[in-house]
Amino acid sequence: MIGSVISFARTMVGAAVLTTTIAAGAHALPQFTFGPGAVGLNGGNVTANAITVTNFSTIALTPFLGGATFTTTGVLPVVGFTLDNSLASAPGLNQPTGYGLYFGFDGTGFQNTPTLAPNTTGVFTTLNFQLFGYNVTGPVSYSPTNITPTGVVAPILLGSGTLIDGTVGANLISGTVLPNANAETTFTVAPGAAAFFVDPNPFYNAVFSSFINNPGQVVVSGAGFVISQGGGSANFLSIPTPEPASMALLGAGLLGLAALRRRPA
Repeated sequence: MIGSVISFARTMVGAAVLTTTIAAGAHALPQFTFGPGAVGLNGGNVTANAITVTNFSTIALTPFLGGATFTTTGVLPVVGFTLDNSLASAPGLNQPTGYGLYFGFDGTGFQNTPTLAPNTTGVFTTLNFQLFGYNVTGPVSYSPTNITPTGVVAPILLGSGTLIDGTVGANLISGTVLPNANAETTFTVAPGAAAFFVDPNPFYNAVFSSFINNPGQVVVSGAGFVISQGGGSANFLSIPTPEPASMALLGAGLLGLAALRRRPA
């Protein structure tokens, strides 16, 4: 329900502030401004440099070569924003007559253990997400098995992205093994949604996200596990795009590798 997510946000914003404090120690986080009203959402502008999300996801593990492949799907409701390690004002966000934001995602990867263990490490091999906005018309709830939140009506696609690189791992806290993840993805503004991304213009082309979990938020389910109200944060950034000459060189290299593979032994 919206009320439970809003109350949980207070806890998770604290975790996000810790994450952003570590990053800000070396470099200031890039700042951005969203304009919900520009795309018909019931909210005012928000200026921040970090997004706080909760994590509802399902992870299935399949043993493979002494480790496991994994698939993951889920939804990341946006519960707040921070600006320079303080709460940022976001008028209308998660209010009964306001608006909401969420990321829907799916991914795959490989880890070094067949189940979640203290020494688990691994990498993402694919990761796709979409950022949606919606106007609140009634109660909204989230489930680890449902990418689209229950109660969301007519979501508006705002942006999407795919994997650049990412890792998974585990922490042992009070005798409980808890998964964590970090990922860098591209970010592309959706057609017709440019007005939402007020500043900078053009908007950032990548997102870095980090996810942590606490005891009680992770439950083993069959060969995998589910996460309910886990937490994380996301920061936008700009990354260089490959020069055309570099892309041509890369293409030539890949063709050369393909030719070598076809050459008889």
